Parts: sequence; structure tokens; C-alpha cells
Amino acid sequence: MKICSLLPSGTEILFALGLGEQVIGISDLCDYPPEATSKPVVSRSKVDPLVLSSEEVETAMLALLTRGENPYSLDQDWLIRESPDVILT
Repeated sequence: MKICSLLPSGTEILFALGLGEQVIGISDLCDYPPEATSKPVVSRSKVDPLVLSSEEVETAMLALLTRGENPYSLDQDWLIRESPDVILT
């Protein structure tokens, strides 16, 4: 089974369950366990929570949503090409 995990908690759980080899793609925030970082990054947040405060993240996300913009960029070509069986969101 080919799994794409776009949630850090989902990625951690998949690896803890021994399913790490089946994970074929992750988000830019999926950094644990360390083995996860070797997987292709398929989704990137347009707001960097590592450099902004929680309040700044919330404000930036709300601004994107208010303008009708998706707060994440998704590599649709990768998803079509790799055709994962399961996508955790």
C-alpha cells in the first residue's frame, strides 16, 4: 500500500506502527521520526510556523483563507504520478 501523510501526527503513527516503508510522501512539517525526512515533500504550508508566533500564524492563515487562497501548496503532479492508495489529511 502506498501512503501519503500530510499530518505530522499521522506520519509519526504510521512509523510507530511499522508502516514507514509504505509512506511515499509527506508534508513539510513531517519531521519525526528522522527517517520520515527522507520521503518526498508533497505539501508545503504557505505560512511558516517555525518563524512566526502562534498569533502570527493564525493571522496569516486567516488572511489567506479570507482571500480565498489555499494555505498549502500541493504537488498535484506528484500525486497524480505516484497515485497513493491512502492520503492522510
